[in-house]
Amino acid sequence: MLLAPSKYLERTRGQILSPQEDVKLASTVQAIGSTSSRYSHLRIPIRVRSFLALTDQRLLLVSQNLRANKARILFEWPCGELRFSTTRRKVGASLIHVGLPGGGRIDFEHFDGQSGNDWANMHFRQS
Repeated sequence: MLLAPSKYLERTRGQILSPQEDVKLASTVQAIGSTSSRYSHLRIPIRVRSFLALTDQRLLLVSQNLRANKARILFEWPCGELRFSTTRRKVGASLIHVGLPGGGRIDFEHFDGQSGNDWANMHFRQS
């Protein structure tokens, strides 16, 4: 059984997280699509569960592996210019939308960890 996303990411300190980097939000997600022409070269693994984590410095998409020392960063973005919103679906998991700098967005289906509402509220707390 996997640990909750934030506890799992804490175990990667020194490998993925820097020693003083704090995790603000963490969820288990699946990328389901992207509407960003600027980031069209990114090959986000669609339908692969991973961890989406917002730290005080960046947004991380981290591979999900049973052993934390085998996890790796799939993508990362500086967190200053990102926008977050959510969509609650009638059937299935809610969606987390990450608005990217320069336009476009990446959509993630939420499975576990901090809720979509936490992600949507973070938009207003960012500097």
